[in-house]
Amino acid sequence: MGFVGVVVFVREGIIMYKYTEQALKELIEKMEPVLVVAHTDWCSSCRRIVPFVQQLEANYKNKVTFVDIDADLVSDKYIQEFGVDELPAINMVVNGIICPPCKTLDTPEDINKYIMENLNG
Repeated sequence: MGFVGVVVFVREGIIMYKYTEQALKELIEKMEPVLVVAHTDWCSSCRRIVPFVQQLEANYKNKVTFVDIDADLVSDKYIQEFGVDELPAINMVVNGIICPPCKTLDTPEDINKYIMENLNG
């Protein structure tokens, strides 16, 4: 990866990455589409959406970078920059611009619709 502050961990047998503020800034500056999933390990609703995100990640390989960010590891100010007011939260960054957060996280289809809307502008 090459990003400073990236923490690698395994969740349910899948290698995942947690990004610190600086690492996420570096990724966003590349101007490629990024889906940011903000969560915490203690949040049960956060754990519920993990399979949804994993399911979608395979569909968007080489189109969208999926980023797992632990809200406990970054400042509240940084989380607020993404418009996050509750967890879990999903935001996209397209062309370096933070899109409004995904409001419905009930199904993979909800998240997929959000991704498509932001990719197609």
